[in-house]
Amino acid sequence: MSDEERRNGPIPSCSDKKVPTKGHTIAIQITTRAGNDAPEQRVCVIGAGKSGLIACKVLHERRVPFDCFEASSQVGGLWVLNSDSGLSASYESLRINTSKQMTSFHDFPMPQHYPTYPTRKEILEYLEAYADHFGFRGCITFRTEVTRVEPLPDSSFRVFTEDKATGHTVARLYTSVVVANGHHWNAAWPELPGTFTGTLMHSHEYRTPKSMEGKRLMVIGAGNSGMDIASEASQLSRGSQASFKFPPPKFGLLRVHPTVSPGTGDILQLIKDGKVAVRPGIERIEDHTVHFPDGTKEDIDIIVCATGYNVCCPFLPSEVEVLKEDKPQLLLNVAHPHAPGIFFLGFVQAHGPMIPCVEGQMPWVADLIQGIAELPEKAQMEAKIAKQHDFNRRNFTQVKRHALMVEFHRYLLQLRAAKMQVKAVC
Repeated sequence: MSDEERRNGPIPSCSDKKVPTKGHTIAIQITTRAGNDAPEQRVCVIGAGKSGLIACKVLHERRVPFDCFEASSQVGGLWVLNSDSGLSASYESLRINTSKQMTSFHDFPMPQHYPTYPTRKEILEYLEAYADHFGFRGCITFRTEVTRVEPLPDSSFRVFTEDKATGHTVARLYTSVVVANGHHWNAAWPELPGTFTGTLMHSHEYRTPKSMEGKRLMVIGAGNSGMDIASEASQLSRGSQASFKFPPPKFGLLRVHPTVSPGTGDILQLIKDGKVAVRPGIERIEDHTVHFPDGTKEDIDIIVCATGYNVCCPFLPSEVEVLKEDKPQLLLNVAHPHAPGIFFLGFVQAHGPMIPCVEGQMPWVADLIQGIAELPEKAQMEAKIAKQHDFNRRNFTQVKRHALMVEFHRYLLQLRAAKMQVKAVC
């Protein structure tokens, strides 16, 4: 079979949405080709945020049969406000921090009337339009969560899904799995020294500053969401404390992921005006009182922990880890040496927009799925991953926040080179 035939087989249909009777599981078996025991090719895509949408679009264009499962009732992932999946971290004032020209899909630009830095609502509309424009929305099953991916001896996968409305579970067989569930949904909580009796929340729960009106607020963390929340809440709260340190830098430019958001532009003036006070960490907490290392203390009503997220895929076997000791276990943040057939999209953090990174990942993944390209041997993959660790150690500060860091332009070139590793034809 030629590469062209592999890319453009028969137009796929989406799986029948068969619903089992209550309390039962249906295993939908994949048919096999005549004279061949191998299961018919079909891909499972997990998630319909921007990474999952790119996966769907590429597979749809190549006519590779696939099903996409999305836990919420709409596409958009992170950009959905108050998602019924409970996984989105969006707040009302959220906007992208890379320009629309840099962030757009390469073959579907953002509308000209969009501002340079579109709002959350505009990005969500854009993602909805992308799904409709390329015609794959019908292959997405909404309000359906992937609960388990079980590797089988024949290198296929049994994927269990749960209908969020009925609780019914269905098992289906797939030849490949594309993991695109994102890494900004499982809140990472700090260990606080003491007991706080006020309201403790994570930035994942933040939507608007209205609930903070007249309250004494402290924000822990100086990332994008921390800056936005401290900036917004300072307009309504009785006083905002921002608990983070600004030590003299001991590293070069871009060794840390930059904080760039609307709140970042306001925070320095708010500090100057006395509306936000910067505190050097937390010494201890007693009820509502927070004591700081400089000897000061403040009575606080609400603590917001803007302390990032854990990277996790709870539906995968425990041995298939994205990170181990805060080090990526994937070749180019995409392929696991011990899990052939499972591919990861969007598990990167770059000095640049995410969409071009995923658009670089997915054509390579599609070539691997179709047998056009091939991965190195397991030992070679592990050696290449070790080199990635060494590059990250030399170029980025070694903290949990930077575990998925890549250098944007270098990474795109690496993906392009990987895609050139065409499978040898005997």
